[in-house]
Amino acid sequence: MNQQYAVIGCETTGIFAERGDRILEIAVVLLDASGAVQDTWSTLLNPGPELGPTHIHGVRRQHVLQAPRFREIAPYFAQLLAGRVLVSHRAAFTLTFLRSEFERAGLANQVTKIESMCTMRLCHEVDASTGRSLVDCGQALGLRLRRAHEALADANAAAQIFRVLLEQYPARVRKQRAHPFTLKRGALAEPVTEPAVRVRPDMERLPESFLGRVAPTARPWHTAGLDPIHELEYLAVLDLALSDGFLDINEADNLHLLADHFGFELRNREVLHRKYFEGVVAEAWADNVLSDDEIRQVRAVGIMLSVPQDIITRSLESAR
Repeated sequence: MNQQYAVIGCETTGIFAERGDRILEIAVVLLDASGAVQDTWSTLLNPGPELGPTHIHGVRRQHVLQAPRFREIAPYFAQLLAGRVLVSHRAAFTLTFLRSEFERAGLANQVTKIESMCTMRLCHEVDASTGRSLVDCGQALGLRLRRAHEALADANAAAQIFRVLLEQYPARVRKQRAHPFTLKRGALAEPVTEPAVRVRPDMERLPESFLGRVAPTARPWHTAGLDPIHELEYLAVLDLALSDGFLDINEADNLHLLADHFGFELRNREVLHRKYFEGVVAEAWADNVLSDDEIRQVRAVGIMLSVPQDIITRSLESAR
């Protein structure tokens, strides 16, 4: 089948669309059936008053003042996606935001289905020891990718990963089926013209935060009693929540709701958090160097995840 693909990357103001977080930068890389790039498109978006962690995504207020809102680009973006299978890294996260934005734009009823293939899940099906980040997944496939926190760079990275997966593991890709992005007949006035976009300006690249670097690299495991896919998706959201080095009360509440949604019992969640913390400790010590500030940050992760103090202390000491 000559199925074509649309690989999506986005930067957001936070990690929970259900609580009002928005997309502030979106990109798509269009691929043919073999995974070759056909075209790319991206724009900054004006998400409203809140920009979220600017020290992570690098987008400032002056960058988005003249940027379109999602509703202004939604018809054209939907037309770009139409008939293609969507692909994304951490697809569950991306889909939550896409569905929310299309609903805000009044197009939710015009889209029959929004599904996506997930490069993170596919990489874990190939090698369960792979980390969760784009960089780690790429490395497992022999690709050298960089950490970006830019929508187009992330979409390009995911597209490179997906092409390798298509070439080397076609059966696994076919197994993780997703329906093409489909619009109802007459949903859009034809043709939809390309809207004015706002491209991210060249600027000094922000260094990756310590926790943003080590947390997604912590090798996965399987906790008895948890669905492996749900476990992976929960950990991916936890990675994002901790990328700024802090877990605020809203993030903690939403992680609790996500765990409930996945059916995680309290004891399983406690084991999962402890293993996650121990994985962060191991990755933090991987280069045999850990500053006092990094120790403080790692200890804070344990506290934020309600890991018992004796386990926090023992983990940090045993990793030396």
